Amino acid sequence: MAPVPEYEQDPAVSVRKFETMSALLDSLYLNERSSKVSPEKIREIEELQKSIEKLRKQVEETRSSSEEYKKVANRIFERMKEINELLAHASKSKVKSADELKGFGNINVKRVDAKRKTITVELD
Repeated sequence: MAPVPEYEQDPAVSVRKFETMSALLDSLYLNERSSKVSPEKIREIEELQKSIEKLRKQVEETRSSSEEYKKVANRIFERMKEINELLAHASKSKVKSADELKGFGNINVKRVDAKRKTITVELD
């Protein structure tokens, strides 16, 4: 929002600029009206603000993690044909160790657990 020049020139008017609407509202409700608000309420508001900030950080971390997981999921999807071929070969051949799958396509087999019927792979 652009400043109003008529008011900026008036010596009776003090001008304060705020980065966001939130900052303006915080100033109005927390600072300007603090004489009308009990100290307990102010403490409660401050604690709520801390909680909100903590939640914002968690949201950002979750967003960051989800982007990482999305990249991993996309990489798996891109290589799904190779992975399915590896699984079919392992099942058909009754593979019991990672050494038996060395050199199978471009998939790096890290571990085979025959009991659990799992294969751990590393995709480049």
